[in-house]
Amino acid sequence: MKITSQDPLVYFAAEAKSLGENFPIILPEGEKQAFLDYYSALFGVSRAMVYDARDLVEETLLPEGDPLLITKGTPMDVVLSFLKLTGYTRVDFCYDSFQWAKRGFVLDIYSDELYRLDFDEEDRVESIRIVDSETQMSIRRTEYATLWTRQIAVRPIDRMTQAVIYDSERTYRELRAVEVELTFPVKKVSPVKIDKFISVPSFSIDDLTAYKGKMVLVTHFPEVFSRKLGWPVFDSISAGLTSGEKRFLVHGRIRMPFSLDGFDIHIDREGLGWKVGHRRSLELSWHGLKIGEPVLHVDRGVGVYDGIEYVEGKPYFSISYKDGHVLVPLERSQKLVRVPSTMSIDSLGPARWSRKSRALQQRALKMRSFLENRFKQKKSIQSFTIEPDEEIESAFAQSFQFEETSDQKQATEELHAWLAIPHPEEALIIGESGVGKTEVLMRAAVAAASAGYKAVIVVPTRVLVDQYMAAYSERIQSCGLLLSDDPALPWDILVGTHSLLKKQLYDDKLALVIFDEEQKFGVTHKNWFQEHFPWVKVIFSSATPIPRTFFLARRGYVKLIRMHELPYGRQKVTVFADEYSPDLVRKVLSDELDRGGLVIYIHPTIEGIDLRALELQQMFLDADIEVLHARMTDKRIKSIFKKLQEGKIDILVATTIMEAGVDLPIANTIVVEDATHLGVSQMYQLKGRVGRNSVKGYAWFLYPPTASPATRSRIHSTVKLLNYSDSYALAELDTRYRGIGEIFGIRQHGLVKQEDVFAVDALLEQTYREEETEIVSWPIKMNIPEWILPEPERSNLLKDILDADTERELMQLFLMFKDLVGHIPEESKALFAYSLLKVLGNKRGITMIKFNSRGFQLVRENEIQDFKTGSVSSWDAIFAAVECLGGAKEWFEILKA
Repeated sequence: MKITSQDPLVYFAAEAKSLGENFPIILPEGEKQAFLDYYSALFGVSRAMVYDARDLVEETLLPEGDPLLITKGTPMDVVLSFLKLTGYTRVDFCYDSFQWAKRGFVLDIYSDELYRLDFDEEDRVESIRIVDSETQMSIRRTEYATLWTRQIAVRPIDRMTQAVIYDSERTYRELRAVEVELTFPVKKVSPVKIDKFISVPSFSIDDLTAYKGKMVLVTHFPEVFSRKLGWPVFDSISAGLTSGEKRFLVHGRIRMPFSLDGFDIHIDREGLGWKVGHRRSLELSWHGLKIGEPVLHVDRGVGVYDGIEYVEGKPYFSISYKDGHVLVPLERSQKLVRVPSTMSIDSLGPARWSRKSRALQQRALKMRSFLENRFKQKKSIQSFTIEPDEEIESAFAQSFQFEETSDQKQATEELHAWLAIPHPEEALIIGESGVGKTEVLMRAAVAAASAGYKAVIVVPTRVLVDQYMAAYSERIQSCGLLLSDDPALPWDILVGTHSLLKKQLYDDKLALVIFDEEQKFGVTHKNWFQEHFPWVKVIFSSATPIPRTFFLARRGYVKLIRMHELPYGRQKVTVFADEYSPDLVRKVLSDELDRGGLVIYIHPTIEGIDLRALELQQMFLDADIEVLHARMTDKRIKSIFKKLQEGKIDILVATTIMEAGVDLPIANTIVVEDATHLGVSQMYQLKGRVGRNSVKGYAWFLYPPTASPATRSRIHSTVKLLNYSDSYALAELDTRYRGIGEIFGIRQHGLVKQEDVFAVDALLEQTYREEETEIVSWPIKMNIPEWILPEPERSNLLKDILDADTERELMQLFLMFKDLVGHIPEESKALFAYSLLKVLGNKRGITMIKFNSRGFQLVRENEIQDFKTGSVSSWDAIFAAVECLGGAKEWFEILKA
C-alpha cells in the first residue's frame, strides 16, 4: 500500500496487518482508539490484542472456550440458540460482557466487544457493527463477530510472551507510570516522520455528486450517502479497492484523511451536510419523560408520568394527579415538561394551579412583550454594513498554522453574512473548549478592521489579554493591521478587560464588540457598548453561556452559531469524580508526571494555596511547582506563563482563575481538590483547560470525605454529563435548572423558586409554541411500538422527536433511532414525518396543514391553498406536503426505504 498522510499512525495501521491478528501491540494511550479506527476502516475487522499501558495491568475478563463465529448469512436461530446454551443474559441495552438485547430488527451481543447484528427478511445476518457501549451508537462495521462461551479474569501483561511497541519513547514513559517492566522480546516501531503539513480540502455533498476522481468516504452514515450519491458501500477500504470501484463508501471513523494507491480517503466532516455533530445518547435526554417521575403539564400542573396508554388503538401520554389522571395526545407533547423529583404533585381541581398559572403566565407574557419591543427597536437603528477587504482576510486566514475545521469555516461564513446586516445585531458562538472559537472571533475582528472600522475584544482576565497578544499580534501586523492592549496606542483591534468600558476611548468608527468567555460578564457590562454606541454589533462567545443569553439565542433574538468539531488529532477529555485522599492525588499526579505532561491542581481558595503547594512539593521533590492566583501582580503572572510555555513547570497550583479560557496545550491532567462549590458551567470550563493537544487529557473532580450523599451524587451526575454531552446540551440543561433570569432586569439566571423556574420557562415556551403550525386530520397512525424500544428510552425519544425544532435535530434523532433498531416500522416513520412537517411549516410561516381525501391544504393567516395529490395513498399526500414546503431530498429516501 502506498500511503500519503499527515498522521504517522496510518502508516503503522497499514503495516500491522502483516503481524497477524494475534501479535500483541502496545501503543501510547492517546493512539489506541485511532489505531483501531484506521485498522478497521482499512481491513474491515476489529484488531484484537491492542493495548495501552493501563490496559496491561487492569484485570480483564478475557473470553475463552469454543466460540461461535458469526458472518454475513448466519441464521438468527443459530445465534439465539448459542446465547441460550451459553447463559448470556437478556437485557434492554448491553453494558457488560455476556449480555444480549433484541430491539426491533437488531440483536446486540456483548462478548469480547459489543456487536450489533442487522438481519434481512429471511432472518439471516445482513451486517455486523462494533458499538460504543457508553453511547450505544455504532462505531464501525466488521466482517465477523466472535461469541465466546466463558471468560476468565487475567491481566493481559501476564499472558504476553512478545509484543510490538509503537512510539517507544511515549509508550515506555506510560509503562513506567503504571510500574510495568517488559521482560519478553519486543519489536520497536517508530512513527513515520512527516516533513511538511498536508492540507486536505473539505467537500460538500454537491462537490461529491460531481466528483469524477478516485475517492473513498469514511462515514457513520454510508447508507444515506449511498442513496444520494449512488456509490456502493463496502465493509473496508481494501475490499473496495479490490472491487474495481472508483468511488465508494466505508462505514467507520478515522482521525485524519489520507491517500492510498491513488485514492483520496476522506472523512464525512459535515455529517451529511446536516452538521449532526456528536452521536447523542438516549440516556442523556433533557426533555424526555421517565415513568414514575414528575412532569409539568402547562394547563394542568404537576403530575406523575405513567407511560404510554392506548385508547382505541391510539397512544397517549398518561399523567396521574392526586385525584385522577389525564391523557395527552402525542401531538400535544410540547405541553409536557420534565421537572425535578422534589416537586409536589397537584390536584386536578381548578383552584390551585389556575391561580398560580395566571400569575406566572402574566410574567411569561411580559417577558415576551419586552423582548419583541426591544428587538423591534433595534431593527429601526442603522448600523455599518461591514464589507471586508478580501486580500487582508485571505492573508490572515493563510497565516493560520493549523488545519481549519469545517465548523470554523462555516462559522466564519455565517459571521460574514451577519456582519453585512445594516442593523445592530447580536450573535452567540457556543462550542466546547478547544473547537477553535477564538480563531473565528479574531477573523470577525479582522473582517471589521479590514473594512476600515474598529473592533474591541473584551475578556475577563489579564491572563487572557496576554494570551491574545502573544497568539495574534504578529499575524495581524503582517496583514497591515494593528492589535493592541493599550488604548493610548494606535489600534484597529483593541483587546482588554473591563477597563475598556470607557466612552472616551472610542469614536464613531467602532463597529464590532466581542465578549469572549461571555459567562464571566454581567448584564451591565454586556449592554454598556450598545447603550453608548447603539449602532455596534456584538458577538458573545462561550462554552457555557449564561442562561439568559442562551435563551435569547434559542428563540432567535440573538444569532446562534454552534461549533462542535475538534481539530484533527484532538481527543475528548475523560472526566472522573472521587473522594479526596492524598494517595489518590499522589497517583494521579505521578501518572501525569511520568508521561511528561503538565498537571494543573486547583485549590479552592487563595488562603492555604501556598501550604498545599508545599505539601505537593514534599510528595514530588524533583518537580518544578508554581502557584498562580488573582492577587499576584501582572508581572508575576506573565513570568509564570512564560515558564509554562517553555515547559519549565511540572505542577501548577492555581485557583479557579484558570477557568476562564486559558490555553495551555501542554496541560494534560487537571485535579480539582474540592468540587463541592462548583456548578456545571465551572466544571465544564475547568475540564476544558486540558486535552488541547493530541495527548489524552484527564480531569479529576474531588470532594472531601465529609461531603453529603446528595453532594456526592450531584458531582458524579455532573461528571457523567461532562463525559457524554456537548456544550449546547449542557447549556440547555443549565437553563432548564437555573431559569432564564430576569429578561428585563440585570439578573442573568434564576427566579424565586425552583418550581417557578420550570413553570415560567414552560409557559414562556408555550407562548411561542401556540403560534406553531397545527396539523389537522393526520392520516397515519404514529408511534414507537413497545417491542421496538424499552422504557424510559421509548418515551424519551417520542418526546424528543415531537419537540424537535430543526431538520438537523430531527435527522440526528432519525439516524440514532435507525442505528438502535434497524428497520423502522411505518408508524415510527409517520412520527418523523409529522414532526418534519411541523418544523417545515414553522419555518415558512404556515398556520395549519390540513389533510383530506383529495390531498392537503396549507393555511397562512387568511390565505388557503389547496393541493390535490391525485392519489389515495396517505404517504403520497405527506410526501407532496414535504416537497411543497421545501423538505430536504434525503427525507424522501429514508422515509420511503
